[in-house]
Amino acid sequence: MTRLRARAHLPRPTDQPSAASDEFALDLVAGAAARLPDDDVVVRWFGGRRRASPGDELRLDGRRLTHRSPAARVRAGLVVVGDPPLAPAVTLVDHLAAVTSHRAARTLLAEVPRLAGRGDDPAGVLSGGERRLLGWARAVLLEPTVVVLDRAGSGLDDDALRWAHGQVARWRAGGCVSLVRVGRAEELAWADGDV
Repeated sequence: MTRLRARAHLPRPTDQPSAASDEFALDLVAGAAARLPDDDVVVRWFGGRRRASPGDELRLDGRRLTHRSPAARVRAGLVVVGDPPLAPAVTLVDHLAAVTSHRAARTLLAEVPRLAGRGDDPAGVLSGGERRLLGWARAVLLEPTVVVLDRAGSGLDDDALRWAHGQVARWRAGGCVSLVRVGRAEELAWADGDV
């Protein structure tokens, strides 16, 4: 059974007061959801893009990820959905084939609103919401045990938002832990477990 334990001490610059806490802790089991503070530092910490402070702990199924690289965290099952880095000249299917086969990438793209039939388009032509959908598709293909949704509904139209809502429901039903940094009201259901 999936279990995520996280405790972070996030020092704040003295010239930037924040409503977010300097420390947070989570202890979640399979299928659970939690709302993250609206803070870039927290998301970077989960993604492994911020150095851990003394006393920090991030464990997934007993495996310590605290000082592990972003790639090691993804291999362990922790995936962040936000604005993915893209190579503008690389096709959508090739972006996804980096984590799966071309066939699986094309099959999934056929189901994603606004990306269906566009697998051979270069990523550089995507709008902000379409870029975010490509990030969602990548996360689906990675089959996470923990997904961090970093304002992951921002920029999505109604069809794409319905697809994303269904994906969160599928993840949760499969035991995936969902951590949500809310960017729009529709994302509150993902954090509250109302999917």
